Amino acid sequence: MALKKEVESPDFSHPWKLSDLVLVVEEERFHVHRAMLAFWSPVFEKMFTSEFQEKDKNEVRLPGKKASEIKEMLLQVYPSAKERAITKENCYFLVKLAHEYQMAAIVTRCEDFLARKVKLKENDSVLADLVFAQTYKLAKLKLASVRQAHCLSLDELKQDEMFGQIQPDNLQEIMEGIIKRLQRELGGARRESEDRQRQINQMRRSIQSVKTACLAEIGNISRHLVRHASSVSGSVSGSLSSIKKQLEMSLPS
Repeated sequence: MALKKEVESPDFSHPWKLSDLVLVVEEERFHVHRAMLAFWSPVFEKMFTSEFQEKDKNEVRLPGKKASEIKEMLLQVYPSAKERAITKENCYFLVKLAHEYQMAAIVTRCEDFLARKVKLKENDSVLADLVFAQTYKLAKLKLASVRQAHCLSLDELKQDEMFGQIQPDNLQEIMEGIIKRLQRELGGARRESEDRQRQINQMRRSIQSVKTACLAEIGNISRHLVRHASSVSGSVSGSLSSIKKQLEMSLPS
């Protein structure tokens, strides 16, 4: 059982499976294999095969690095029963390490993860991802970030603390995208307004039609009553005219 656990999740804290090199990071020691590092990284390969001082050393120090981050990088390159996940907690420092050691496969995995997640992020983090993509030449992440930035307002764009770090070509693309989005929104609002105006006009025509029909019917009733009220004084006709006028005024224009 112990062997199975070691294969699935090595901790590198002791020699294992013919390990032939120790990486020393923050005084923590990682027992690794030269061949494995050379396979993943042209930088390590050159370090072990050229006239570098590390060529014949059994220990190599990595100054300025964090032990926890180097261990995570190692867990990414060593095979295991389950592929090590890329997460929002490890993707950024993995990109930095993988970029430095030219581990293209890790950079690609991290970039794919970031590009998928950028659409789910709040607007105030989009430009930070764009600047990160610029720094490490991540074309897919740059494209996803620029497209997402099209959703920003001009004020949100200019007030973002990363605004000054956006490269001119990317800024131009963002501005053009914002303008096109606003044009689409304006066009949609204009069409909606025109539809509402057509509905209002149709309602007015319907009201006018009802009004006309009502007035015609009132006229018919008035004439009918006048014909059958010949024995009544002319005041009846005047009263009917008054009633008709009041009805006309009560109907909507």
